[in-house]
Amino acid sequence: MANPSLASLEAAAHPADTKYLYFVAKGEGKSYFSQTLREHNAAVQKYLRSKGK
Repeated sequence: MANPSLASLEAAAHPADTKYLYFVAKGEGKSYFSQTLREHNAAVQKYLRSKGK
């Protein structure tokens, strides 16, 4: 069983004030953040689904 860190609990209780609701982990420690579901879906297609081709 995993236990979240205090920092994780504090972040969940007091989230950052941001317009970004979605993210895609691009690999190598990098992420792409999106404000809309449409933008997120495009990022998933670009960064994840295209990797297998």
